[in-house]
Amino acid sequence: MAKGRGFFWLFVLATLVVTPFFLDFRDPLSFLRKGERLVNIDLAQLKKMQAANDIQLIDVREPAELEEAGQIPGATNIPLGDVEEAFLMDPKTFLETYNIKKPEKSDANLVFTCRSGVRSLRAVKILEELGYKPLNFKDGYLGWAKGEL
Repeated sequence: MAKGRGFFWLFVLATLVVTPFFLDFRDPLSFLRKGERLVNIDLAQLKKMQAANDIQLIDVREPAELEEAGQIPGATNIPLGDVEEAFLMDPKTFLETYNIKKPEKSDANLVFTCRSGVRSLRAVKILEELGYKPLNFKDGYLGWAKGEL
């Protein structure tokens, strides 16, 4: 029986030693992006883009969430469930629906945000499938609000 316990503790120790190399606990979905382009930006990078007026910011939260919590100034709301359909629209329909010019696939300043960075990362993945190269504000509205205090 002692031999079985030893194996168990060896397994636990090996897991604790190896796991940090494969998983970033601040970004639980990081293992999905190994070998892919970097898509996350932080608060400092977001503010730099805002200061340069070089950003197209899309908030993918539901409208009720925006009313309750607020949103980052300059963000346009396109709920996550509507993102794919929105970016498949022709430019005229997109403009009429969202009151902003439809981003080009080559735009390097297209940034998605949400509450904490998880849903916006899903939106980034959807847009990558459509040929865009969007960025994810990994801190989301919570990080932005905390940075504004």
